[in-house]
Amino acid sequence: MLFFVQTDPILDGAAGALIGAIVVILAAIAARQNGLLQISFMRKTHELNVTKAIPRIGCEVSAQTEQILPTLFAPHTRVIVKIYNEGELAAQKLTGQWELCSHQTDKKIVLQFSRDFLGNCDAYVIDYLIPESSDWGRYGFGFDVNIEFFYLIPGDPETHRYEAHYAYESRKKQMIRKDV
Repeated sequence: MLFFVQTDPILDGAAGALIGAIVVILAAIAARQNGLLQISFMRKTHELNVTKAIPRIGCEVSAQTEQILPTLFAPHTRVIVKIYNEGELAAQKLTGQWELCSHQTDKKIVLQFSRDFLGNCDAYVIDYLIPESSDWGRYGFGFDVNIEFFYLIPGDPETHRYEAHYAYESRKKQMIRKDV
């Protein structure tokens, strides 16, 4: 024997609408959570991109000896200053100077430099042969190189400053960075 239960069509329609509304609400909540999750991932990615997009300016100074005059004379010293950018965003309007100061004489050589921009591809290299360095080398003179320059970052109105100090150690025949 079969029993047929007859249901009220109005109640069936209301129950279906209620179930449909619950499904829509649950789907909206899930979509919102998923969207917030995606937005937080995108925000973290954007923060990483902004960090990578700033210029990261650095400097290296090295000294090399070079025999220019006959071997009766001490070799000359060549100072090589290399300014580089490890960031992905180019620095703009670099202007500054580097000075070479002898430890034993009052001689100071100041060289000005400027560049329109400094990207992360090629470093800016300044190569300078010290004219009287054969005398310095004979007596084991030391010298300092002080570098100071200013640059701009696109989108930032503030001028940024870079400073570095190096000392030449004649015994080691190399430039050593000094803390400021």
